[in-house]
Amino acid sequence: TIIQETVDFGSPHDDLVDNIWLPEEKLPGFRKFMEDFYERCFKLELEILAALARALGIDENQMVALHNKAENEFRILHYPEIPASELADSTATRIAEHTDFGSITMLFQDSVGGLQVEDQQNPGVFRGIESADETEIILNIGDSMQRLTNDTFRAATHRVTYPPSVKVGDSDAVIPERYSIAYFVKPNRTASLFPFKEFITPSTPCRYDDVNAWDFQNLRISRLFK
Repeated sequence: TIIQETVDFGSPHDDLVDNIWLPEEKLPGFRKFMEDFYERCFKLELEILAALARALGIDENQMVALHNKAENEFRILHYPEIPASELADSTATRIAEHTDFGSITMLFQDSVGGLQVEDQQNPGVFRGIESADETEIILNIGDSMQRLTNDTFRAATHRVTYPPSVKVGDSDAVIPERYSIAYFVKPNRTASLFPFKEFITPSTPCRYDDVNAWDFQNLRISRLFK
């Protein structure tokens, strides 16, 4: 059974990896739409990061400067329809519990539901996150932001499982297909993820060593797939 299908894109100006596109005649307008949407998300990303910096009481220019190269990933996801029995043992999910590598994730999802985020005040308890409208953006904190803020902001552990419309244990039910778009905001590859000085105090000593964003991402990937 196919649990999830994804396609990833990067910035059209990223020299590290080239995007692969269908021929224009196969899907007219798709490339331009996606590249335009990427740029719109990047502009919004910088506004959100500046707002987070102001809320944290740190220099917003410093926060933005760590993310100004748009070295991000943009993922479109499709979860095919599956029998509810595929998840009946309560351990299987459409995507397992995880945190994202980057600073923040901007998530767009349809109305099917199934996204759950762990309650940080009650570890092990997951809360359903539904969107009232497809234009809503769900904002998740990622591992890089957790490091930069020395655990002041903690990465959101999340998963995708039963949507609200399907009763857990109803083995005859069918879980409908689901679509979502994730824009993974990442620091520039050469950016240091050493915590900002404002978050290192005698009562909150530094919890992280100095590593750049590229090495940190590769370390996380190697641990996932070892």
